[in-house]
Amino acid sequence: MDDLKTYSLMTVDGGRPGVSVSMNMEATGLSLSSVQRLAITARTRKVGRNLGFTSAEIRDAATNRMICHGSHIKFLPMGFLSDYLLQYGWPIIQWWYGLPHFQPPVSQKERPSLHEVMSTFDSNTGSFRVKPHHASLGGPIHGGCQAVLMEMAASTVAESALPGCYLQSISVEYLAKPSCPLVDTQVRVVHQESNFLTLEVLLLCKGKIKAEGILKYMKMDTSSKLQRSG
Repeated sequence: MDDLKTYSLMTVDGGRPGVSVSMNMEATGLSLSSVQRLAITARTRKVGRNLGFTSAEIRDAATNRMICHGSHIKFLPMGFLSDYLLQYGWPIIQWWYGLPHFQPPVSQKERPSLHEVMSTFDSNTGSFRVKPHHASLGGPIHGGCQAVLMEMAASTVAESALPGCYLQSISVEYLAKPSCPLVDTQVRVVHQESNFLTLEVLLLCKGKIKAEGILKYMKMDTSSKLQRSG
């Protein structure tokens, strides 16, 4: 969803992908056991001088029932040079990334998963080693990758505190670029009830907070249990 919302924005705003300010996603709790194909729609809601507002939704292609929906706010000005290159110099960018000092692309088979590059991980803290294919243009770890990392860090705590739960919503605020090779995570329980759990996840570089996420989990109901993979 993150990439599609960005592509939607780029088609409207002259090619600028912008930098993530905040991103939100909410699941409906629809069972995925019988879903064979997804229909994903991304829209650019508004583009201003400095901010772009996008939204997206994922539905069951067969029934058109909503699975999840989300929104994304991006800061558009990226500096004169970046804006110029993104609008007029894309071939130059492709050439630059093809130089020897950049790691060549790896195949899907060779590409390690987020789990495989998690160097340390326990119930409340973790460390993630950033690889080139996790990074955005300019070096920092991609905003969508940060959200996935938050979900991974929170999942262990969630399963322990509220067994049989599923992620109901995630809200991420991007505070600064995490331009470091090792990103640390910290998870804290904000609120818990018998069938509801709220967690806060922080992403840090060298002890400084770079992004903050609020993740809400709901107890699974046997009649609407989500099929989880991986």
